[in-house]
Amino acid sequence: MKTDRSCPPRAVALALLAAMCFGLASMPDAAAEDADALYAEAQIKAGTDEAKFLLKKACELDHVEACKAYASEMNVAIFFGDDLSTQEQFWAYGRACDLGDGEACVLLGNARTPIGMFGADRNPENWAGAVAAYKRACEEHEIAEACAKLSDVLSHGSNPERDASAGRAYRQRACEMGYETSCGSSTSAPSGSGNASTPAEPATTTSRSARMPEPQTPTRAYVDEALMDQLLKLYDSDWGSLILSTKADFDVVSAGIIADNQVSDEEYDLIQEIMYRYDRPGASTDPIRLRWTGTEDAVRNEGRLMNIFVHRTFRQNVRFEELQALLDFEPVDLAWNDADRPGTLRQLFETSLQSPAMAETVKPVISAEVAKLAAASTVENAYKPFRGLVMDGMNVINEFEGDDNAALRTLFHDAIEDGVAGSPVTIPRFLYNWIDPVLGIAPPPSANTATQN
Repeated sequence: MKTDRSCPPRAVALALLAAMCFGLASMPDAAAEDADALYAEAQIKAGTDEAKFLLKKACELDHVEACKAYASEMNVAIFFGDDLSTQEQFWAYGRACDLGDGEACVLLGNARTPIGMFGADRNPENWAGAVAAYKRACEEHEIAEACAKLSDVLSHGSNPERDASAGRAYRQRACEMGYETSCGSSTSAPSGSGNASTPAEPATTTSRSARMPEPQTPTRAYVDEALMDQLLKLYDSDWGSLILSTKADFDVVSAGIIADNQVSDEEYDLIQEIMYRYDRPGASTDPIRLRWTGTEDAVRNEGRLMNIFVHRTFRQNVRFEELQALLDFEPVDLAWNDADRPGTLRQLFETSLQSPAMAETVKPVISAEVAKLAAASTVENAYKPFRGLVMDGMNVINEFEGDDNAALRTLFHDAIEDGVAGSPVTIPRFLYNWIDPVLGIAPPPSANTATQN
């Protein structure tokens, strides 16, 4: 008996072979039926290597659910750092997304997002891949959650293609589609159902956060020594934990985070973990386990790792927008410009009024200039370089009124004391101690004339 050599010697499935060789069925229908059979068999053999093989074969035959199931099977291996499984997951979610499944596009974005404690590697390919996947889910499938997550990725400080303006636009779009948490701390979303995939929830419930992926429990946060020093101010020895409950607590955390005029990747992740518990009051019992990034474990107390708990009252005392502002923090130009000393001081003073944290960031900039000019001041030149800076500073401070004026005088006085302490020249205290409003000493009648002497 002769064999028909026009048929392929091997075929992925019997139905496909029949369609090709004998015309018993149309090719697309046969492939679909075979993909369904492969998927059904994989479900029966779930948890085995054979099931993974069957799911991948079904995915190759354009079975959307098989693609998503195969991608999900990669999670354990990815957790243990298997790069091949990571690429397989990208491929499977991507194929399902290309086949028109909006959920798969979101899942692909989640897999490629380099945000959170267990985010993908922070490389340009993953940032771009997350943006592309979320954008498809947001724009082609109108999934509000995807728009919100796209906002996060576009706005993230570590994204090499960061676009904060586009991020704000997508966040607003998610809000308009009914995704509550993209609207800030408002308890009600705009009217309208948003979309079928993510409908607006009643105001009495807490919707799934669009701002960050689900963290593991317990979640481990890494902080540097400077931030740790700030957080230790909140340590409760009775509980052996850090408890965030008041606006003052938030100010301490905020001060530590932006003390260096930036939000690092680790600090960004810590903010997200706090926001996760803020948005879900029930999650406040899940601690954030704090670890220091230094060379030794400096966060142990009585043999225990230190935890952060977000108390339910924290939500009542701190607005969601204040947390969001930390994520969107833009570094301030703190460079000193000798050609425009009054302008530089004005910029620094205005920046210091933004928050206690920024005041602490500004102070050493002024102190450094004080130290430089104090070193050039002597009895012979009547301390003119030092006095000139003092008077320029006070002239600018006097442009502010009320509490701002008092806060800036305190800041300037403290910065001068720090700068003088680092100078080899002894500067008489009467040249600057009158600046401190606590002393109740009025400034000289004519500050401008002091520089003329």
